[in-house]
Amino acid sequence: MPEVTEGREVLIVGAGPVGLALGCLLRTYGISCSIIERHQQRLQQSSAFSLHPRTVELLDILGLGSWLRSDASQVDQMTIYSEKRPILNYDFNHLNSHGDPCIFSYPQHRLERLLELRFLALGGNLRYQTELQTLKQNECSVCAELSHLGRVSQESYLYLVGCDGKNSHVRALIGTPFVGKTDDNRFLVCDGVLDRTGGAAVEDLEQGHTYLTAKGYIMLFPLPGGLHRVVVAIGGEANADTREDLETLLKHRLQQVNQAHLRFHDIHWISEASLAERIADDYFKGRVLLAGNACHIHSPICGHGINLGIQDAFNLAWKLSLVCKGHSEEVLFQSYQQERRSIAAKVLKQTDQLHRFFTSSHPVKSLIRDRMIPLLGRLKPVNKAQVMNFSGLGHDYCEGRMRWFADVKVRRGSRIGNLTLINLGKPVGLYELLGSDKFLVVGYGVEGAPPDIPQFMQRHVNFLHVCLEDGNCSPHPSSHNYSYRSSYFFSESREVLKRFHGIIGPCYLFIRPDGYIQDVVEMMPTFDALCEIRNFLIKNNILIAGCAHSTRG
Repeated sequence: MPEVTEGREVLIVGAGPVGLALGCLLRTYGISCSIIERHQQRLQQSSAFSLHPRTVELLDILGLGSWLRSDASQVDQMTIYSEKRPILNYDFNHLNSHGDPCIFSYPQHRLERLLELRFLALGGNLRYQTELQTLKQNECSVCAELSHLGRVSQESYLYLVGCDGKNSHVRALIGTPFVGKTDDNRFLVCDGVLDRTGGAAVEDLEQGHTYLTAKGYIMLFPLPGGLHRVVVAIGGEANADTREDLETLLKHRLQQVNQAHLRFHDIHWISEASLAERIADDYFKGRVLLAGNACHIHSPICGHGINLGIQDAFNLAWKLSLVCKGHSEEVLFQSYQQERRSIAAKVLKQTDQLHRFFTSSHPVKSLIRDRMIPLLGRLKPVNKAQVMNFSGLGHDYCEGRMRWFADVKVRRGSRIGNLTLINLGKPVGLYELLGSDKFLVVGYGVEGAPPDIPQFMQRHVNFLHVCLEDGNCSPHPSSHNYSYRSSYFFSESREVLKRFHGIIGPCYLFIRPDGYIQDVVEMMPTFDALCEIRNFLIKNNILIAGCAHSTRG
Protein backbone atom coordinates (compact mmCIF):
# COMPACT_ATOMS: atom_id res chain seq x y z
CA MET A 1 0.00 0.00 0.00
CA PRO A 2 1.62 3.32 -1.05
CA GLU A 3 2.27 5.90 1.64
CA VAL A 4 0.27 9.13 1.25
CA THR A 5 1.58 12.56 2.27
CA GLU A 6 -0.74 15.59 2.23
CA GLY A 7 -0.50 19.37 2.29
CA ARG A 8 2.59 20.39 0.34
CA GLU A 9 2.62 23.26 -2.11
CA VAL A 10 4.85 22.59 -5.15
CA LEU A 11 6.64 19.51 -6.51
CA ILE A 12 9.33 20.13 -9.15
CA VAL A 13 10.33 17.16 -11.32
CA GLY A 14 13.93 17.51 -12.49
CA ALA A 15 16.98 18.95 -10.67
CA GLY A 16 18.58 20.61 -13.68
CA PRO A 17 19.28 24.35 -13.79
CA VAL A 18 15.64 25.17 -14.58
CA GLY A 19 14.15 23.13 -11.73
CA LEU A 20 16.76 24.35 -9.26
CA ALA A 21 16.32 28.02 -10.26
CA LEU A 22 12.55 27.67 -9.90
CA GLY A 23 12.99 25.98 -6.51
CA CYS A 24 15.30 28.75 -5.27
CA LEU A 25 12.82 31.42 -6.27
CA LEU A 26 9.84 29.67 -4.69
CA ARG A 27 11.74 29.21 -1.43
CA THR A 28 12.76 32.88 -1.53
CA TYR A 29 9.06 33.74 -1.86
CA GLY A 30 8.19 31.53 1.11
CA ILE A 31 6.64 28.65 -0.85
CA SER A 32 7.35 25.11 0.37
CA CYS A 33 8.60 22.94 -2.47
CA SER A 34 10.40 19.68 -3.16
CA ILE A 35 12.58 18.74 -6.13
CA ILE A 36 12.94 15.13 -7.26
CA GLU A 37 15.64 13.82 -9.60
CA ARG A 38 15.76 10.29 -11.00
CA HIS A 39 19.57 10.16 -11.25
CA GLN A 40 21.70 8.99 -8.33
CA GLN A 41 23.63 12.25 -8.22
CA ARG A 42 24.23 15.40 -10.20
CA LEU A 43 25.79 14.65 -13.59
CA GLN A 44 29.31 16.02 -14.09
CA GLN A 45 29.00 16.41 -17.87
CA SER A 46 27.70 19.66 -19.30
CA SER A 47 25.61 19.73 -22.43
CA ALA A 48 25.06 23.48 -21.95
CA PHE A 49 27.84 25.94 -21.26
CA SER A 50 26.93 29.51 -22.27
CA LEU A 51 25.00 31.92 -20.07
CA HIS A 52 23.64 35.02 -21.74
CA PRO A 53 23.70 38.50 -20.17
CA ARG A 54 19.95 38.44 -19.53
CA THR A 55 20.20 35.14 -17.64
CA VAL A 56 23.07 36.33 -15.42
CA GLU A 57 21.20 39.58 -14.84
CA LEU A 58 18.17 37.59 -13.61
CA LEU A 59 20.39 35.50 -11.35
CA ASP A 60 21.30 38.79 -9.62
CA ILE A 61 17.83 38.53 -8.06
CA LEU A 62 19.03 35.37 -6.28
CA GLY A 63 22.34 37.02 -5.36
CA LEU A 64 24.32 34.71 -7.67
CA GLY A 65 25.22 37.07 -10.51
CA SER A 66 28.41 38.44 -8.95
CA TRP A 67 29.72 34.95 -8.27
CA LEU A 68 29.07 33.85 -11.86
CA ARG A 69 30.75 36.94 -13.29
CA SER A 70 33.90 36.25 -11.28
CA ASP A 71 33.97 32.48 -11.87
CA ALA A 72 33.00 32.24 -15.55
CA SER A 73 35.08 32.86 -18.65
CA GLN A 74 33.88 35.99 -20.43
CA VAL A 75 33.68 35.99 -24.22
CA ASP A 76 33.00 39.34 -25.91
CA GLN A 77 33.51 38.33 -29.55
CA MET A 78 32.06 35.50 -31.66
CA THR A 79 33.30 35.24 -35.26
CA ILE A 80 31.73 33.16 -38.02
CA TYR A 81 33.77 32.04 -41.00
CA SER A 82 32.61 30.64 -44.33
CA GLU A 83 35.11 28.56 -46.27
CA LYS A 84 37.97 30.03 -44.24
CA ARG A 85 36.90 33.70 -44.59
CA PRO A 86 35.36 35.73 -41.72
CA ILE A 87 31.84 36.81 -42.67
CA LEU A 88 30.28 37.96 -39.39
CA ASN A 89 31.51 39.12 -36.02
CA TYR A 90 29.19 39.34 -33.02
CA ASP A 91 30.65 42.17 -30.93
CA PHE A 92 29.07 42.03 -27.47
CA ASN A 93 30.74 45.30 -26.48
CA HIS A 94 27.69 46.93 -28.09
CA LEU A 95 25.80 45.84 -24.95
CA ASN A 96 27.81 48.10 -22.64
CA SER A 97 24.95 50.52 -21.98
CA HIS A 98 22.34 47.75 -21.72
CA GLY A 99 23.91 44.99 -19.62
CA ASP A 100 26.97 42.74 -19.40
CA PRO A 101 28.99 43.11 -22.64
CA CYS A 102 29.85 39.42 -23.03
CA ILE A 103 28.68 35.82 -23.07
CA PHE A 104 29.58 33.88 -19.91
CA SER A 105 31.12 30.48 -20.47
CA TYR A 106 30.13 28.35 -17.48
CA PRO A 107 29.56 24.57 -17.53
CA GLN A 108 26.06 23.46 -16.64
CA HIS A 109 27.13 21.12 -13.83
CA ARG A 110 28.87 24.01 -12.02
CA LEU A 111 25.77 26.18 -12.30
CA GLU A 112 23.67 23.29 -10.97
CA ARG A 113 25.97 22.93 -7.97
CA LEU A 114 25.68 26.66 -7.23
CA LEU A 115 21.88 26.57 -7.47
CA GLU A 116 21.64 23.35 -5.46
CA LEU A 117 23.63 24.84 -2.58
CA ARG A 118 21.40 27.93 -2.61
CA PHE A 119 18.21 25.81 -2.73
CA LEU A 120 19.29 23.71 0.25
CA ALA A 121 20.39 26.82 2.18
CA LEU A 122 16.89 28.22 1.64
CA GLY A 123 15.38 25.12 3.24
CA GLY A 124 14.41 23.31 0.05
CA ASN A 125 13.94 19.55 -0.11
CA LEU A 126 15.96 17.76 -2.83
CA ARG A 127 15.68 14.00 -3.37
CA TYR A 128 17.87 12.06 -5.78
CA GLN A 129 16.99 8.58 -7.09
CA THR A 130 13.33 9.52 -6.91
CA GLU A 131 11.17 9.18 -9.99
CA LEU A 132 7.66 10.25 -10.90
CA GLN A 133 5.59 7.24 -11.97
CA THR A 134 2.08 8.64 -12.48
CA LEU A 135 0.02 11.66 -11.50
CA LYS A 136 -3.62 12.50 -11.01
CA GLN A 137 -5.08 15.95 -10.52
CA ASN A 138 -8.40 17.39 -9.41
CA GLU A 139 -9.72 20.87 -8.62
CA CYS A 140 -7.73 21.11 -5.39
CA SER A 141 -4.44 19.24 -5.79
CA VAL A 142 -2.10 16.99 -7.77
CA CYS A 143 -1.41 13.48 -6.47
CA ALA A 144 2.00 12.19 -7.56
CA GLU A 145 3.06 8.55 -7.28
CA LEU A 146 6.82 8.45 -6.66
CA SER A 147 9.32 5.62 -6.48
CA HIS A 148 12.57 5.70 -4.51
CA LEU A 149 14.81 2.61 -4.40
CA GLY A 150 11.83 0.36 -4.97
CA ARG A 151 9.64 2.07 -2.40
CA VAL A 152 6.43 3.65 -3.74
CA SER A 153 4.69 6.62 -2.13
CA GLN A 154 1.88 9.00 -3.01
CA GLU A 155 2.29 12.68 -2.27
CA SER A 156 -0.25 15.47 -2.67
CA TYR A 157 0.72 18.97 -3.81
CA LEU A 158 -1.08 22.10 -4.89
CA TYR A 159 0.95 22.23 -8.12
CA LEU A 160 3.50 20.15 -10.02
CA VAL A 161 6.07 21.55 -12.46
CA GLY A 162 7.85 19.40 -15.04
CA CYS A 163 11.43 20.56 -15.58
CA ASP A 164 12.49 17.11 -16.77
CA GLY A 165 14.00 17.87 -20.16
CA LYS A 166 13.25 17.12 -23.80
CA ASN A 167 11.99 13.59 -23.05
CA SER A 168 9.70 14.94 -20.33
CA HIS A 169 7.67 12.24 -18.57
CA VAL A 170 5.46 14.97 -17.08
CA ARG A 171 4.62 16.27 -20.56
CA ALA A 172 3.71 12.75 -21.67
CA LEU A 173 1.50 12.18 -18.62
CA ILE A 174 -0.62 15.27 -19.28
CA GLY A 175 -0.82 14.48 -23.00
CA THR A 176 0.62 17.71 -24.39
CA PRO A 177 1.81 17.38 -28.01
CA PHE A 178 5.46 18.27 -28.63
CA VAL A 179 5.24 19.61 -32.17
CA GLY A 180 8.24 19.91 -34.48
CA LYS A 181 10.88 17.87 -36.24
CA THR A 182 14.11 15.96 -35.74
CA ASP A 183 16.87 16.57 -38.27
CA ASP A 184 19.01 13.78 -39.68
CA ASN A 185 22.18 15.80 -39.11
CA ARG A 186 24.30 14.72 -36.16
CA PHE A 187 27.06 16.49 -34.30
CA LEU A 188 29.71 15.70 -31.71
CA VAL A 189 30.08 17.75 -28.55
CA CYS A 190 33.36 17.40 -26.69
CA ASP A 191 35.43 19.16 -24.02
CA GLY A 192 39.20 19.12 -23.94
CA VAL A 193 42.40 21.14 -24.34
CA LEU A 194 42.88 23.21 -27.48
CA ASP A 195 46.27 24.70 -28.23
CA ARG A 196 48.52 25.73 -31.09
CA THR A 197 51.30 23.63 -32.58
CA GLY A 198 52.73 26.47 -34.65
CA GLY A 199 51.74 28.43 -37.72
CA ALA A 200 50.60 31.98 -38.23
CA ALA A 201 47.43 31.92 -36.15
CA VAL A 202 45.24 35.00 -36.11
CA GLU A 203 42.43 33.69 -33.91
CA ASP A 204 42.19 34.59 -30.25
CA LEU A 205 41.39 31.31 -28.52
CA GLU A 206 39.80 33.23 -25.65
CA GLN A 207 37.00 34.20 -28.05
CA GLY A 208 34.41 32.11 -29.88
CA HIS A 209 34.79 30.88 -33.47
CA THR A 210 32.45 29.02 -35.82
CA TYR A 211 33.66 27.69 -39.17
CA LEU A 212 31.21 26.81 -41.95
CA THR A 213 32.25 24.34 -44.63
CA ALA A 214 30.57 22.36 -47.40
CA LYS A 215 30.48 19.39 -45.01
CA GLY A 216 29.02 21.19 -42.01
CA TYR A 217 30.50 23.31 -39.28
CA ILE A 218 32.94 23.28 -36.40
CA MET A 219 32.64 25.54 -33.36
CA LEU A 220 35.36 26.41 -30.84
CA PHE A 221 34.40 28.06 -27.54
CA PRO A 222 36.53 28.60 -24.41
CA LEU A 223 35.55 27.09 -21.06
CA PRO A 224 36.88 27.92 -17.59
CA GLY A 225 39.98 26.07 -16.45
CA GLY A 226 41.87 26.17 -19.75
CA LEU A 227 39.43 23.89 -21.60
CA HIS A 228 37.50 24.34 -24.84
CA ARG A 229 34.13 23.14 -26.05
CA VAL A 230 34.33 21.84 -29.61
CA VAL A 231 31.19 21.09 -31.60
CA VAL A 232 31.59 19.26 -34.91
CA ALA A 233 28.83 18.51 -37.42
CA ILE A 234 29.39 14.96 -38.64
CA GLY A 235 26.38 14.46 -40.92
CA GLY A 236 26.24 10.92 -42.19
CA GLU A 237 29.83 10.05 -41.44
CA ALA A 238 30.74 6.99 -39.41
CA ASN A 239 30.57 7.33 -35.66
CA ALA A 240 33.71 8.47 -33.91
CA ASP A 241 33.48 5.91 -31.14
CA THR A 242 36.99 6.24 -29.71
CA ARG A 243 39.12 9.17 -28.77
CA GLU A 244 41.51 8.25 -31.58
CA ASP A 245 38.63 8.40 -34.08
CA LEU A 246 37.54 11.73 -32.70
CA GLU A 247 41.01 13.25 -32.83
CA THR A 248 41.37 12.06 -36.44
CA LEU A 249 38.02 13.57 -37.38
CA LEU A 250 38.83 16.86 -35.64
CA LYS A 251 42.25 17.06 -37.26
CA HIS A 252 40.64 16.55 -40.65
CA ARG A 253 38.01 19.20 -39.99
CA LEU A 254 40.58 21.71 -38.70
CA GLN A 255 42.56 21.21 -41.90
CA GLN A 256 39.40 21.89 -43.91
CA VAL A 257 39.02 25.29 -42.24
CA ASN A 258 42.73 26.13 -42.54
CA GLN A 259 43.40 25.55 -38.82
CA ALA A 260 45.79 22.60 -38.98
CA HIS A 261 48.01 24.40 -36.46
CA LEU A 262 45.39 23.79 -33.74
CA ARG A 263 45.52 20.59 -31.69
CA PHE A 264 42.64 19.23 -29.59
CA HIS A 265 43.71 16.71 -26.94
CA ASP A 266 43.17 15.48 -23.35
CA ILE A 267 39.49 14.98 -24.12
CA HIS A 268 37.36 15.02 -20.96
CA TRP A 269 33.95 14.30 -22.45
CA ILE A 270 32.37 13.24 -25.75
CA SER A 271 28.70 13.17 -26.63
CA GLU A 272 26.80 12.67 -29.87
CA ALA A 273 23.51 14.46 -30.52
CA SER A 274 21.02 15.13 -33.27
CA LEU A 275 19.29 18.37 -34.13
CA ALA A 276 15.65 18.71 -33.03
CA GLU A 277 13.23 21.62 -33.02
CA ARG A 278 10.01 21.20 -31.04
CA ILE A 279 7.61 23.23 -28.91
CA ALA A 280 4.81 22.12 -26.61
CA ASP A 281 1.24 23.06 -27.53
CA ASP A 282 0.46 23.82 -23.89
CA TYR A 283 2.73 25.03 -21.09
CA PHE A 284 0.21 23.99 -18.46
CA LYS A 285 -2.85 21.81 -18.00
CA GLY A 286 -4.79 22.32 -14.82
CA ARG A 287 -2.36 22.22 -11.90
CA VAL A 288 0.55 20.76 -13.88
CA LEU A 289 3.02 23.12 -15.60
CA LEU A 290 6.08 22.72 -17.83
CA ALA A 291 9.31 24.72 -18.07
CA GLY A 292 12.63 24.56 -19.92
CA ASN A 293 13.37 21.80 -22.42
CA ALA A 294 10.19 20.05 -21.36
CA CYS A 295 8.36 22.60 -23.50
CA HIS A 296 10.91 23.76 -26.13
CA ILE A 297 14.06 22.48 -27.85
CA HIS A 298 15.86 23.94 -30.86
CA SER A 299 19.14 24.26 -32.76
CA PRO A 300 22.20 24.85 -30.55
CA ILE A 301 23.06 27.92 -32.64
CA CYS A 302 23.33 30.96 -30.31
CA GLY A 303 23.15 28.72 -27.20
CA HIS A 304 19.63 29.74 -26.17
CA GLY A 305 18.58 26.42 -24.56
CA ILE A 306 19.61 26.74 -20.90
CA ASN A 307 18.95 30.48 -21.01
CA LEU A 308 15.36 30.21 -22.21
CA GLY A 309 14.72 27.58 -19.53
CA ILE A 310 16.04 29.68 -16.65
CA GLN A 311 14.08 32.66 -17.95
CA ASP A 312 10.96 30.43 -17.96
CA ALA A 313 11.59 29.77 -14.27
CA PHE A 314 11.80 33.48 -13.40
CA ASN A 315 8.60 34.22 -15.31
CA LEU A 316 6.69 31.36 -13.68
CA ALA A 317 7.95 31.54 -10.08
CA TRP A 318 6.28 34.75 -8.91
CA LYS A 319 3.02 33.87 -10.64
CA LEU A 320 2.99 30.42 -9.05
CA SER A 321 3.77 31.99 -5.66
CA LEU A 322 0.89 34.47 -5.89
CA VAL A 323 -1.53 31.70 -6.83
CA CYS A 324 -0.30 29.42 -4.02
CA LYS A 325 -0.80 32.23 -1.50
CA GLY A 326 -4.29 32.96 -2.77
CA HIS A 327 -3.31 36.43 -3.97
CA SER A 328 -4.28 35.63 -7.56
CA GLU A 329 -6.09 32.98 -9.57
CA GLU A 330 -4.88 30.33 -11.99
CA VAL A 331 -5.77 32.59 -14.90
CA LEU A 332 -2.35 34.14 -14.22
CA PHE A 333 -0.76 30.99 -15.71
CA GLN A 334 -2.17 31.99 -19.09
CA SER A 335 0.24 34.93 -19.16
CA TYR A 336 3.11 32.52 -18.46
CA GLN A 337 2.18 30.47 -21.52
CA GLN A 338 1.53 33.49 -23.74
CA GLU A 339 4.76 35.27 -22.85
CA ARG A 340 7.19 32.38 -22.72
CA ARG A 341 5.76 30.36 -25.61
CA SER A 342 5.90 33.46 -27.81
CA ILE A 343 9.60 33.97 -27.03
CA ALA A 344 10.38 30.26 -27.54
CA ALA A 345 8.56 30.21 -30.89
CA LYS A 346 10.52 33.25 -32.11
CA VAL A 347 13.84 31.75 -31.02
CA LEU A 348 13.00 28.40 -32.62
CA LYS A 349 12.16 30.10 -35.90
CA GLN A 350 15.27 32.29 -35.85
CA THR A 351 17.71 29.51 -34.96
CA ASP A 352 16.20 27.23 -37.62
CA GLN A 353 16.59 29.94 -40.24
CA LEU A 354 20.16 30.71 -39.12
CA HIS A 355 21.13 27.04 -39.12
CA ARG A 356 19.76 26.48 -42.62
CA PHE A 357 21.19 29.72 -43.94
CA PHE A 358 24.67 29.15 -42.53
CA THR A 359 24.88 25.51 -43.66
CA SER A 360 23.15 25.88 -47.03
CA SER A 361 25.01 24.86 -50.19
CA HIS A 362 22.50 26.64 -52.45
CA PRO A 363 24.50 28.98 -54.73
CA VAL A 364 22.26 32.03 -54.21
CA LYS A 365 22.11 31.63 -50.42
CA SER A 366 25.85 31.00 -50.30
CA LEU A 367 26.46 34.18 -52.30
CA ILE A 368 24.29 36.25 -49.96
CA ARG A 369 25.92 34.68 -46.89
CA ASP A 370 29.49 35.12 -48.11
CA ARG A 371 29.18 38.54 -49.83
CA MET A 372 26.22 40.47 -48.40
CA ILE A 373 26.30 39.44 -44.73
CA PRO A 374 29.85 40.78 -44.18
CA LEU A 375 28.75 44.18 -45.50
CA LEU A 376 25.61 44.34 -43.35
CA GLY A 377 27.43 43.04 -40.28
CA ARG A 378 29.80 46.02 -40.35
CA LEU A 379 26.88 48.41 -39.78
CA LYS A 380 26.75 49.20 -36.06
CA PRO A 381 22.91 49.29 -35.77
CA VAL A 382 22.66 45.90 -37.48
CA ASN A 383 25.38 44.34 -35.34
CA LYS A 384 23.86 45.80 -32.20
CA ALA A 385 20.42 44.43 -33.06
CA GLN A 386 21.98 41.00 -33.63
CA VAL A 387 23.78 40.89 -30.27
CA MET A 388 20.77 42.28 -28.40
CA ASN A 389 18.75 39.38 -29.75
CA PHE A 390 21.58 36.85 -29.21
CA SER A 391 22.09 37.98 -25.60
CA GLY A 392 18.43 37.84 -24.55
CA LEU A 393 18.48 41.54 -23.64
CA GLY A 394 16.33 42.26 -26.68
CA HIS A 395 13.60 39.82 -25.65
CA ASP A 396 10.57 41.41 -24.06
CA TYR A 397 6.83 40.97 -23.78
CA CYS A 398 5.86 44.08 -25.72
CA GLU A 399 3.76 43.95 -28.84
CA GLY A 400 5.36 45.40 -31.94
CA ARG A 401 8.84 46.85 -32.24
CA MET A 402 11.51 45.58 -29.86
CA ARG A 403 13.61 48.12 -27.97
CA TRP A 404 16.91 47.69 -29.82
CA PHE A 405 17.19 51.31 -30.87
CA ALA A 406 17.40 54.60 -29.01
CA ASP A 407 14.54 56.80 -27.88
CA VAL A 408 11.93 54.06 -27.60
CA LYS A 409 9.94 54.78 -24.45
CA VAL A 410 9.66 52.04 -21.82
CA ARG A 411 6.21 50.43 -21.79
CA ARG A 412 4.27 47.44 -20.50
CA GLY A 413 6.27 44.28 -21.14
CA SER A 414 9.64 46.04 -21.50
CA ARG A 415 12.68 44.61 -19.76
CA ILE A 416 14.19 46.94 -17.18
CA GLY A 417 17.87 46.29 -16.61
CA ASN A 418 19.63 45.86 -13.28
CA LEU A 419 20.31 49.58 -13.04
CA THR A 420 22.60 50.90 -10.33
CA LEU A 421 21.02 53.04 -7.61
CA ILE A 422 22.94 55.16 -5.12
CA ASN A 423 21.68 55.23 -1.55
CA LEU A 424 23.63 57.14 1.12
CA GLY A 425 26.71 57.02 -1.10
CA LYS A 426 26.58 53.25 -1.65
CA PRO A 427 25.65 51.47 -4.92
CA VAL A 428 22.64 49.15 -4.89
CA GLY A 429 21.49 47.04 -7.83
CA LEU A 430 17.83 47.49 -8.68
CA TYR A 431 17.46 43.70 -8.79
CA GLU A 432 18.55 43.45 -5.15
CA LEU A 433 15.18 45.05 -4.38
CA LEU A 434 13.25 42.42 -6.39
CA GLY A 435 13.87 39.50 -4.06
CA SER A 436 10.20 38.86 -3.29
CA ASP A 437 7.00 38.12 -5.16
CA LYS A 438 5.87 41.72 -4.66
CA PHE A 439 5.72 44.36 -7.36
CA LEU A 440 8.22 47.18 -6.94
CA VAL A 441 6.57 50.57 -7.50
CA VAL A 442 9.28 53.11 -8.39
CA GLY A 443 8.30 56.75 -8.09
CA TYR A 444 10.96 58.27 -10.35
CA GLY A 445 11.28 62.03 -9.99
CA VAL A 446 7.93 62.43 -8.24
CA GLU A 447 7.46 65.23 -5.75
CA GLY A 448 5.92 65.28 -2.30
CA ALA A 449 5.65 62.73 0.48
CA PRO A 450 5.36 59.04 -0.41
CA PRO A 451 1.89 57.50 -0.38
CA ASP A 452 0.81 55.97 2.92
CA ILE A 453 0.26 52.45 1.61
CA PRO A 454 -2.34 50.58 3.70
CA GLN A 455 -1.50 47.22 5.24
CA PHE A 456 -3.56 45.13 2.83
CA MET A 457 -1.58 46.57 -0.12
CA GLN A 458 1.81 46.09 1.51
CA ARG A 459 1.70 42.34 0.94
CA HIS A 460 1.62 43.05 -2.81
CA VAL A 461 3.88 46.07 -3.39
CA ASN A 462 7.04 47.76 -2.19
CA PHE A 463 7.43 51.46 -2.89
CA LEU A 464 10.75 53.05 -3.89
CA HIS A 465 11.22 56.82 -4.25
CA VAL A 466 14.00 57.65 -6.74
CA CYS A 467 15.20 61.21 -7.28
CA LEU A 468 15.82 62.61 -10.74
CA GLU A 469 19.41 63.25 -9.70
CA ASP A 470 21.63 63.46 -6.62
CA GLY A 471 20.62 66.24 -4.25
CA ASN A 472 17.33 66.88 -6.02
CA CYS A 473 15.12 65.17 -3.47
CA SER A 474 14.86 64.98 0.26
CA PRO A 475 14.02 61.95 2.38
CA HIS A 476 10.79 61.77 4.30
CA PRO A 477 11.79 60.54 7.77
CA SER A 478 8.23 61.05 9.01
CA SER A 479 7.07 58.06 6.98
CA HIS A 480 6.49 54.96 9.10
CA ASN A 481 5.66 52.80 6.10
CA TYR A 482 8.10 49.88 6.15
CA SER A 483 7.58 49.20 2.42
CA TYR A 484 8.86 52.70 1.54
CA ARG A 485 12.51 53.48 0.74
CA SER A 486 13.82 56.99 0.05
CA SER A 487 16.98 58.95 -0.82
CA TYR A 488 17.80 56.87 -3.92
CA PHE A 489 18.96 58.12 -7.30
CA PHE A 490 20.17 56.34 -10.44
CA SER A 491 23.92 56.36 -11.08
CA GLU A 492 23.15 56.60 -14.81
CA SER A 493 22.49 60.08 -16.15
CA ARG A 494 19.00 61.12 -17.14
CA GLU A 495 20.12 61.12 -20.78
CA VAL A 496 21.40 57.52 -20.55
CA LEU A 497 18.20 56.40 -18.81
CA LYS A 498 16.16 57.97 -21.58
CA ARG A 499 18.29 56.86 -24.54
CA PHE A 500 19.16 53.31 -23.60
CA HIS A 501 16.41 52.33 -21.16
CA GLY A 502 13.46 54.46 -22.28
CA ILE A 503 12.87 55.86 -18.77
CA ILE A 504 11.61 59.44 -18.70
CA GLY A 505 10.63 61.04 -15.40
CA PRO A 506 8.61 61.97 -13.57
CA CYS A 507 6.68 58.71 -13.69
CA TYR A 508 5.67 55.64 -11.72
CA LEU A 509 7.15 52.31 -12.87
CA PHE A 510 5.38 49.13 -11.76
CA ILE A 511 8.12 46.48 -11.95
CA ARG A 512 7.40 42.76 -11.85
CA PRO A 513 9.47 40.41 -9.67
CA ASP A 514 11.20 39.11 -12.84
CA GLY A 515 12.46 42.52 -13.95
CA TYR A 516 9.87 43.48 -16.57
CA ILE A 517 7.59 46.50 -16.61
CA GLN A 518 4.00 45.65 -15.76
CA ASP A 519 2.77 49.22 -16.16
CA VAL A 520 4.00 52.81 -16.57
CA VAL A 521 2.05 55.83 -15.32
CA GLU A 522 3.25 59.29 -16.30
CA MET A 523 2.81 62.05 -13.76
CA MET A 524 -0.13 64.41 -14.10
CA PRO A 525 -1.09 67.44 -11.97
CA THR A 526 -3.98 65.55 -10.34
CA PHE A 527 -2.03 62.31 -9.85
CA ASP A 528 -3.13 60.18 -6.89
CA ALA A 529 -0.40 57.57 -6.26
CA LEU A 530 -2.44 55.47 -3.85
CA CYS A 531 -5.38 55.34 -6.24
CA GLU A 532 -3.08 54.34 -9.12
CA ILE A 533 -1.53 51.54 -7.06
CA ARG A 534 -4.97 50.25 -6.10
CA ASN A 535 -6.17 50.40 -9.72
CA PHE A 536 -3.02 48.62 -10.86
CA LEU A 537 -3.56 45.73 -8.43
CA ILE A 538 -7.20 45.34 -9.38
CA LYS A 539 -6.42 45.52 -13.13
CA ASN A 540 -3.80 42.80 -12.75
CA ASN A 541 -6.12 40.52 -10.77
CA ILE A 542 -4.00 40.72 -7.60
CA LEU A 543 -6.48 41.87 -4.94
CA ILE A 544 -8.31 38.56 -4.57
CA ALA A 545 -9.23 37.43 -1.09
CA GLY A 546 -8.68 33.85 0.06
CA CYS A 547 -8.88 31.50 -2.91
CA ALA A 548 -10.33 28.12 -2.02
CA HIS A 549 -7.18 26.33 -3.14
CA SER A 550 -4.84 28.37 -0.95
CA THR A 551 -3.35 26.69 2.12
CA ARG A 552 -2.61 30.07 3.69
CA GLY A 553 -4.67 32.26 5.94
